[in-house]
Amino acid sequence: MTATPLQQVVHAYGVVSAEFRGSLPSGLGDAPVEVFSLADLGVLVSRLDAASFGEAVWQMHGTDPGWVERVAGQHHRVLQAAVEQGDVLPLRLPGIYADTNAVGSVLAGQLDVLRGAFARVRGRVELGAKAFALAEPEQPEAGRPASGRDYLLGRAAAGARREHARDRANAAVVAAHERMAALAASAVTNPPQDAALSGRREPMLLNAAYLVPRASLDDVVELVETLGADLAADGVALEVSGPWPPYNFVAEADITAAGADL
Repeated sequence: MTATPLQQVVHAYGVVSAEFRGSLPSGLGDAPVEVFSLADLGVLVSRLDAASFGEAVWQMHGTDPGWVERVAGQHHRVLQAAVEQGDVLPLRLPGIYADTNAVGSVLAGQLDVLRGAFARVRGRVELGAKAFALAEPEQPEAGRPASGRDYLLGRAAAGARREHARDRANAAVVAAHERMAALAASAVTNPPQDAALSGRREPMLLNAAYLVPRASLDDVVELVETLGADLAADGVALEVSGPWPPYNFVAEADITAAGADL
């Protein structure tokens, strides 16, 4: 008896150059990743079991944070490996198509947009920067106030010191962001993350991303080291991460991998 072949769908990760020949890890569901030719570009895709990643599965689990986080992690693993070996334009989740013919049909309709967006990220990677306000050092006890007036004056002076420190820290962060943005082809600021996402109790003062030419990475690293020391003196901790796939610079072209008829 011949086994019935599994129904498959195709997942698209991102756009690369037609010449991309990088070695990539497995993708969603540990499926191999291949390059699908699209005119003068390539699309990183995997063929997946529809019972595990088809449209109905996305409708069922697409609002489950745990499930989406696992899928997004596998999606990112492929894109991260790609950006370490060449240029890549990430496509958003979900990127599910009925087959490779659907991939070609849908993305061919966006070909000019894809070409323009890929040209903007060619030779560039994303760096992320987060700045946090460090806890203000506790002032030593000045002794018991002589009167209620002295107590209130002391409280007011302490409040003024805190406000001044906050203003100084914010000004230092703005200046640091402007200096990093000057070395980037493009920069964006995102809303600050809460502690559950940032993993830090301190308030986040900056959540930014920079599209940096690969040729400028050493200059940016040198600048970050200088800025980190300067910001620490103003009570700010600077965290820089990457290089990443340029996720924050895809929205400029409003590119989506979804839209195929399944």
